[in-house]
Amino acid sequence: MLNSLKDSFGRAHTYVRIAVTEHCNLSCRYCRPALKDMLGSERLLAASTDVLTDDDIVSVVSAMAEMGVMKVRLTGGEPLLRPGLAALAARLRAIDGIRRLGVTTNGVLLAAQAHSLREAGVTDMNISLDSLRPATFAAITGADAFDRVWQGLEASLAAGFERVKLNVVYMHGTNDDEVEDFLRLTLSRPVAVRFIEYMPIGRSTKGWADSYMPLAGILEHCDRAGWRYEAVAEPGSQGSSKAESCLEALGGPAHYYRIDGAAGCFGLISPISEHFCAACNRLRLTADGCIKSCLYWNEELDIRPYLGSHLRLKQALQRALDRKPLRHDMGASSIPCMPPENSAPSMYCGCPPHSTCSTCTADAVKLGQSAQSEQYVTVMPRLQDESQHGGQKGTTRQMSQIGG
Repeated sequence: MLNSLKDSFGRAHTYVRIAVTEHCNLSCRYCRPALKDMLGSERLLAASTDVLTDDDIVSVVSAMAEMGVMKVRLTGGEPLLRPGLAALAARLRAIDGIRRLGVTTNGVLLAAQAHSLREAGVTDMNISLDSLRPATFAAITGADAFDRVWQGLEASLAAGFERVKLNVVYMHGTNDDEVEDFLRLTLSRPVAVRFIEYMPIGRSTKGWADSYMPLAGILEHCDRAGWRYEAVAEPGSQGSSKAESCLEALGGPAHYYRIDGAAGCFGLISPISEHFCAACNRLRLTADGCIKSCLYWNEELDIRPYLGSHLRLKQALQRALDRKPLRHDMGASSIPCMPPENSAPSMYCGCPPHSTCSTCTADAVKLGQSAQSEQYVTVMPRLQDESQHGGQKGTTRQMSQIGG
């Protein structure tokens, strides 16, 4: 009946991230180190025939909402470069079934747009801010714009978004000495600071491991500073503050904690050291009209040919989801894991080599999909090959959409 978006492993998808442009006015070194297409620009983009129109996006989200999608996030590139973003947001928020509408931005243009976006019905504002030191910020982004991003944060708090989050890509030798500074922000401001592990995606993945650090040490900073903390539900959700750990409402990947007496909280997003693929509920829509069932694979399905037919569009969305892999392989060896002798092949072809892949086994058990092993093995080698040898277009999209 096409009334739900479930993949071949039984995961229901209730969340779509929509890139409204691939342009950006920063050139962050982990995302677009060689790209300065609009660096320093103050102007909004002109209308482009290469991206989906507002009507197109509304049509896609309307179809998705009928299939169970409840949360939409507008991303880029830098979404605030798209003209009329608030008008688009208002149309999306009015779609029956859409409960939450977010924007992920670098914050440079946010101060002037925060109020209008809130008035349009945007509920959640995510701001990328990898350093609280202007010089380090400039070194990461290629722009002397820290003060403007900070003004965007203050404007967002004043505008009254239900959730304001700061996304911090955690990088060894760059901002790993700022953890306590970020944690102090939560003491006085109602923000969620989310530390995100550095990932081998974007335009340049060489040497990514030199900057990678697992997030396990973040809680140790609280201990050293003498801060007591507890695991909590995401701000604005109805979860218990006493939960041992939690996923954000509608299935996000962050585990949240609050320091005693703090106005805000902090979260840990660990796509490398702690896969959360088993609970993935996300689809991606690219600016030029392709569905990515997994952000970290290059496979895409162009849905523009189906925009004129509501039924065919829904069928195409389901076909794209049917090809979704069980897990990504970021940071893993390209050598497939070796199953025990006389056992079925592993469902995942990106694990480091070892005799028994306990992670693959655990995910398969969680999803109750061991019967689908044969089907999955036939798909994975092709996807693996595309991930390694796919064109630049696929990798260009990826890092710009991070941080749910």
